[in-house]
Amino acid sequence: MTFITNVGGVAAKIDENDRYATENTVPSRLILGRLLGQEQGAPEFVDFYIAEMRKVTNVVDQIPAEDRPMVGVENAAG
Repeated sequence: MTFITNVGGVAAKIDENDRYATENTVPSRLILGRLLGQEQGAPEFVDFYIAEMRKVTNVVDQIPAEDRPMVGVENAAG
C-alpha cells in the first residue's frame, strides 16, 4: 500500500511493499517519479519492469500449476 502526504510543505511518500510488492510496484514508481520531478523517467522504468516481469510470467504460465516447484521468498531480508 502506498500513502502520499504533505509534511510541512514537503511531499512525503510512505511505501509499504510487503506481500503485495508486485501489485504495488507500478503505481508506486509512478508516484515516486511525480514526487521527485521525474515524470518522464518513471514510465521508462515501469516499461522496463513490465518487460522483465513478462519474461518470467511467459515461462511460468507455460508450466501447469501442479508441476511448478514450491518456492519460498523472504520478504523481510536483512
